[in-house]
Amino acid sequence: MTTTEPGRKFAPITITIQGRLVPKKNSKRVVPGVNRPVGSKRWKFYEASARWDIRSQYRGALLPGDVHARVSYYPPDHRKPDLSAVLETVGDLLEGLVYANDRQIVSWDGSRILAPDRGNPRAVVEVREA
Repeated sequence: MTTTEPGRKFAPITITIQGRLVPKKNSKRVVPGVNRPVGSKRWKFYEASARWDIRSQYRGALLPGDVHARVSYYPPDHRKPDLSAVLETVGDLLEGLVYANDRQIVSWDGSRILAPDRGNPRAVVEVREA
């Protein structure tokens, strides 16, 4: 994917990722012969599904420069994940589809875990120019 032109403004982007988030940092496994932890099968399946959701909602160019992101997560039940795990997971999922690297995120202001929504668990992500 290409990046947008430097200095060009972009409209805020809103993306909804359906389902319960699978935190990446809690989904590691050790594979013999590999010198580092790799994602679990559950994470790999979830990542493919979530990235499909993202691609279906955003097909624009990669955003240049710094961005602000905000995540509103509606879990399916009362079990609330660690907010930092939610942010890390969402940042990694958007990488390569919305922006080139999650290091471009300079703030997560306003991100929160909200009341459970049993019928429609989701993460609503808003990305805007910094």
